[in-house]
Amino acid sequence: MTRHARPAVPSVVAAATLAIAAAATPALAEGVAASPPTYRVTPIANPKWHGANCWGVNAGGTAVGAASLSAIEYDEVAFLATPGGSVRTPRGMQGDASNAYAINASGLVVGTRIYERTFGFRKPVAWDAHGQALELAHFGDDSGSAQALNDAGDIVGTVNGADGYPHAVLWADGAAVDLSPAHLYGAAVGINARRQVAVTADGLAYRVEAGVETPLGNLGGQFSQARGINAAGHVVGLATVAGDKASHAFLWKDGVMLDLAPSVAASAAWAVNRHDVVVGHVNPGGAVFQAVVWRGGEMRTLDDLLDPASGAGWHFETAAAINDAGQICADGNLGTALLTPVR
Repeated sequence: MTRHARPAVPSVVAAATLAIAAAATPALAEGVAASPPTYRVTPIANPKWHGANCWGVNAGGTAVGAASLSAIEYDEVAFLATPGGSVRTPRGMQGDASNAYAINASGLVVGTRIYERTFGFRKPVAWDAHGQALELAHFGDDSGSAQALNDAGDIVGTVNGADGYPHAVLWADGAAVDLSPAHLYGAAVGINARRQVAVTADGLAYRVEAGVETPLGNLGGQFSQARGINAAGHVVGLATVAGDKASHAFLWKDGVMLDLAPSVAASAAWAVNRHDVVVGHVNPGGAVFQAVVWRGGEMRTLDDLLDPASGAGWHFETAAAINDAGQICADGNLGTALLTPVR
């Protein structure tokens, strides 16, 4: 499973918003002020869209994702949204079904081009700042997905190897490098400036650097999945607890996997910035999902932190990305939006 193949997140009405108590985690508190910010909500919308998901945000606050053009599966197109709310589909993304997963500071975007809509077959692709599509090299067939990149333009993702199975891949220096050669299944979902890569292989999360795998441990269960990595090499994701009947969000740092939501039935961490501010969602049971941010040792729902004017009527269900300035990409009952700290 890749970073963005997440379970469907059903909408819930405001009356079902969760009252999640603050959960102290002292080990996360370094480098972040004690009180959380208030977030201004900037909707990412187009009247022609059937729906949308926001997957990434760069240092300048430009967000990327995919919009559904109809109720038909795989009928979607990648988008870019500026901090001011301008939304466009660059020329190189038009005409094809596509999905944008991440964008770096120079405007290079990575994602997928859907070349067979019936079954959703995908090719990894990058688009430059002018929207020109750049096909990426492969070492098996050309199926796969580009999931993340750093500001130097190193890209990671997944491609099908010659054995027919998906492998984690690093595109750098003009070549495609297999990051999971010893595993049957692999996916790379995040990379930092040091080329430290967050990888999931055969059901376990790793950090890979210069070909060396570091297992991230567990939360009592047998499975884990990486979702993102920050500048310090700290990794976030989800891992099963004892019995493997539920998964909890984790932050791995200093060689230890920390359970970010031990008192909630299920949760997932999607992204982390250089200050170890983590975003994701919790699911206390049933069909209710709630977007959360872990900041300074405290878990808070995004709904509790919204600017009253711009946030009126919003209920956020999951948050998939955060940049180092604290801007968050989130999806909710009214669509998708960029959340910007106003304090």
